[in-house]
Amino acid sequence: MLKASKKKAVVLGALATEEQAKAFKTTNVVTIGPVAKRLGLKKAKIQDPYELVREEYDMLAFVGFDFWFLNQIFQHLKHFSKTKSISLERFYHPNANYSLKTMSEEEWTKAFGGK
Repeated sequence: MLKASKKKAVVLGALATEEQAKAFKTTNVVTIGPVAKRLGLKKAKIQDPYELVREEYDMLAFVGFDFWFLNQIFQHLKHFSKTKSISLERFYHPNANYSLKTMSEEEWTKAFGGK
């Protein structure tokens, strides 16, 4: 689905891990400044998550956010944008267009190539 989109990005939040950053190294990555520095992302675009609506992305995938914050972003995208949203978090997000099921931490970590 991400490959089929013309203008797409993976948005890494403050809780993103190095494994998650490595999983998306070939994709357009958007994050905030401190996360890019902590994860060593030199090619990441630094941007406020709420400003993504103005960019007119086709598809945005999110990982590394608190549940409540990501829920607000999904509601914002749902009401003010045509962008499709994907939640890659371990908890189900009803306001995302596509979301993973609720998983245990071990199961979710394995999905990103962790131990």
